[in-house]
Amino acid sequence: MQQSEDSQREILRALLERRKRMISANKKAQYDTARWHNFWHYFLRILSIFLSLAVGTSLFVSIEKQFGEQVKFWLAVSSFIAAFLSFVQIFLRSNELVMIHKSFATKFAEIERRIDFLLASPPEKLTDYKKAIERIDAEINVVAKDAPLIKNNEPETVVWAVK
Repeated sequence: MQQSEDSQREILRALLERRKRMISANKKAQYDTARWHNFWHYFLRILSIFLSLAVGTSLFVSIEKQFGEQVKFWLAVSSFIAAFLSFVQIFLRSNELVMIHKSFATKFAEIERRIDFLLASPPEKLTDYKKAIERIDAEINVVAKDAPLIKNNEPETVVWAVK
């Protein structure tokens, strides 16, 4: 009987370690995606600010001096690009996506901490151990159901729900 219970505990421990790897991969993917969106958010914002600044300064200077047609054309193109970059930044919703991915990464981190605790101090009774794993699986399913999809992930490491 003792050997059977020990083997079941080893199976449950292996299951928990697999869940931990899955949760860690999900957490990392969410954080990486948040960083990617954050980079593009700031890159587009800074680029549009510099273009707007260049166009505004050039137009202010052109009040005093008359520029040629080519300069006026490039000022118009720069103005259009600055407006387009601002539109793209709003359309991509980068800042909002950063917050969403960070939020889900935090939720996955909470589950990961719970798994670490369970691995460090498993319950005495085997039935309590199984119930704790079932609660973790249910929590993973709830979080995974609402988690945003990650592009270019590895299907072997990033699993969205426990079956």
